[in-house]
Amino acid sequence: MLSTVPRTKARTDLFDKYEEYDRLGLFEIIRSDLTRWDRVSVALFKLGFYASCFYRISHYLMLKGHPGGAGFFQFMSHLITGAEISNRATIGPYMAIQHPTGVHIGPTVKLGAHATICECSSIVTNNTVGEGAPIIGDYLWASAGCRIMGPIVLGDYVWVGPNSVLLKNVESNMVALGIPAKIIPKSFRHGA
Repeated sequence: MLSTVPRTKARTDLFDKYEEYDRLGLFEIIRSDLTRWDRVSVALFKLGFYASCFYRISHYLMLKGHPGGAGFFQFMSHLITGAEISNRATIGPYMAIQHPTGVHIGPTVKLGAHATICECSSIVTNNTVGEGAPIIGDYLWASAGCRIMGPIVLGDYVWVGPNSVLLKNVESNMVALGIPAKIIPKSFRHGA
């Protein structure tokens, strides 16, 4: 359960935001995911966009009380794209999955808008740390092979480095690198 995460105003505001995502229309949120790509012709052949669409349809059917149909689309997503995204996860609009093979997003995960997820990334619960799934703000960058696990809260504009294992809370505008991940401020500039 998410009760192990400390109650804060930011956490309460995040939950309100995720409930709002569930009220968005199916085609409106799929259209938002499509805007993350440069050209429609490219998006039509991107497996990441297909994984996003399968998740959106599956989640919509789950919300409408059709678990059989939701399970079918979740299975088709895994079969066709290699991504395993639970239809019980709540993911905001404008999601981009760079390469869906090996991507795993578990049930009860709350993921904000404008998330970019790269290949072989996992955002899941971790029973050894405690019950609960990650609650993640907007503009997450989950690099290839990273693991975000357990009842943790990540702020906005968080970058998780390649093959990092993140098991603790991260404030906004931070970078998490390493195994286990060390948190450093995102204060660097290009060319500096």
